[in-house]
Amino acid sequence: MIPVGSQVKDYMYLQKIIFEINLTKFQKEPYVYFIFFEDINSQPADNILQYYKRSRDKHRILFGTLNGAYNYFNRHWVRDAYDNGRDVCEIHVLCTKIWSEVVLKPLFSRIIGNLTTFMNSYKNRTFTDTNLIQCMKKLFGSDIDWSQPPSFGFDFLSTNINNTDMPDIHHLMIVEYVDDEIQQANVCLLIEISTLKKLQDLLEGIFFPPNVVDIIVDKLRKLLLDDNNYNELSRQFESIRRLKILKNELLKLIEEHVYEKGRHEIESIYTDKSINETIDPSFYIETLIDLQTKYQALIQKILANDAACIAACNSGCAKFANQNVLTEKSDMTTKSEVLLCQYCDLLLKKGKTATTDDNWNHKQKTILIVFDFIESKDLFMRIYQKKLCKRLLNKSSVSHEYETSLISTFKDKCGHEYTSKIEQMMKDIRISEDLTKEYKENVEKNSIYDSEKFSVMVFMTNYWPLSPLPNVILPTELKSMFDDFTKFYLGKYNGRKLTLLHQHSHGELRMKISGQTYQLLVSTYQMMVLFLFNDKPNWTVEQIQDRTQIESKLLPDILSILSNKNILISENGFDSTSVIRLTDNFTSDKFRVNLNIPLELNKEKKSNDLSRTIDEERRMKIQAALVRIMKKEKILKYSLLIEQIRTQFQPEVSSIKKCIEILIEKEYFQRDPNDKNTLVYLP
Repeated sequence: MIPVGSQVKDYMYLQKIIFEINLTKFQKEPYVYFIFFEDINSQPADNILQYYKRSRDKHRILFGTLNGAYNYFNRHWVRDAYDNGRDVCEIHVLCTKIWSEVVLKPLFSRIIGNLTTFMNSYKNRTFTDTNLIQCMKKLFGSDIDWSQPPSFGFDFLSTNINNTDMPDIHHLMIVEYVDDEIQQANVCLLIEISTLKKLQDLLEGIFFPPNVVDIIVDKLRKLLLDDNNYNELSRQFESIRRLKILKNELLKLIEEHVYEKGRHEIESIYTDKSINETIDPSFYIETLIDLQTKYQALIQKILANDAACIAACNSGCAKFANQNVLTEKSDMTTKSEVLLCQYCDLLLKKGKTATTDDNWNHKQKTILIVFDFIESKDLFMRIYQKKLCKRLLNKSSVSHEYETSLISTFKDKCGHEYTSKIEQMMKDIRISEDLTKEYKENVEKNSIYDSEKFSVMVFMTNYWPLSPLPNVILPTELKSMFDDFTKFYLGKYNGRKLTLLHQHSHGELRMKISGQTYQLLVSTYQMMVLFLFNDKPNWTVEQIQDRTQIESKLLPDILSILSNKNILISENGFDSTSVIRLTDNFTSDKFRVNLNIPLELNKEKKSNDLSRTIDEERRMKIQAALVRIMKKEKILKYSLLIEQIRTQFQPEVSSIKKCIEILIEKEYFQRDPNDKNTLVYLP
């Protein structure tokens, strides 16, 4: 067996082996190749292709017979040698390689010339028999290693195109000409080696140099800007869609046009006066959807519902959804992500704006369209989680089924990690409902107290955007309930710890005053304060704080709410020495009086904290992504590493570079000593 690496040098030796073997049917002379060259050089130009085909067919039969004779040799010695690392191959493979080197390559220029002549005849309709060209295509496919340079297919392509007279015609006629070239190449060349793509690139490069492309793009821009020319644009698109270079330019124009038009319309709706007013989230989101629907319908109509054009239209919509007169304000409350969260909250919270079974599917599609547009999906999820938390805590969600359905669609788009926290929140609510039911059964069984007076929600600490405040001193009436439930819960889940979230707890109190009975809906803090007045009618603010241990910065707000509702009376404000007394002339038209008003916190501080939190989370996500990529690649160019970052937002290049420098300082990476633009992962 001859090693493949030496096949070219030893082809004469192989000829003797192949053709001096005494085969019954195939007795050949040892110098058949020299005879072959002499014979083919004596052939007329018109007969070269036919002669090459006949000779190749004869030798293919010979190669097959020889390979069969050495079947045992191929199956045993060749396989063992190959397994031991030797560069060998079977007889028929070696024969084919030597044929390509010895016969095909020296004759290739003459064969290509004849193929070009046939192609020109085919174009002029003077030669219609394509069987020979089809056979040559099959022969070339087996004789040439198309994956290795030089690409003989592309050489033929270039020769054929360069020998073609290029008509000076309008680009609509050029398209027909290009289609004709591609059709002929489809007949005569190998599709499997991407020759048709090379042909299209070659034709476009010839017919559409940069200066011509600029002229056509300028005309297309004018057609897009004039509503009266949409029919002309539609007619032009029928030809442009088949030319990659022009279609790519058209897609850029569509994206730019949709962005500019959409941004202008938003600016016209939200004037300087309305910008300073409270933005209605429903109106804003529906405005974005109306614009997207309008432009998409236009693209579908004039551009034949082309998928790439629709994608370009959506890219333009996403651009004006993230960059418009509202989102560019410094105030975070006017960002599209925030307004979309508020829109979801209005639909999913009980009230006049809540969605119904009839239109939920439509509203959900609206949410998902805008969700696809927004860039900062991490910001959206952070705010959405807080809104969901309030709905679940206050039991104001219009439907848990709707909540779960929307979360599932977010998960489909962004993955499990993106929605893991809010999924666990929904799971905690279901577990809490079962837990409350079990506890009530236990209370009724032991006749401890009226179980209808108690319900509980137990949350996993790491999943809810909640943080406990300092401990307070619970009244005896509340402490006994909490202690009993703690005992029951730890009996089921040993090793866990319960922490009360007083700021989110609430209850009901009955108050008898002036011969009337009222039911007060109060927070736990309000309940703690009011219980004190069962002992005596007057308390100073300092005494209330000592007895309850409510934070001094929260207590004045709590007392102020009760005072505004005429439950408590203070003569001189709520400083530490102020005396607070219970009213004796409270009146209300309602039996149930709601006093549980959420405490107003510093919104500006919350906004700044959220912004800092988002920035910190993004830095951590970028660093985690960088480490994952480098751990896999080990060594990577600086620029390639930046390109591979894919997160739930669009990180700025400057942020990525800062994170890379941080990781270098932490010794996760190091720069290659021989190339400063290459990073090396440090295990």
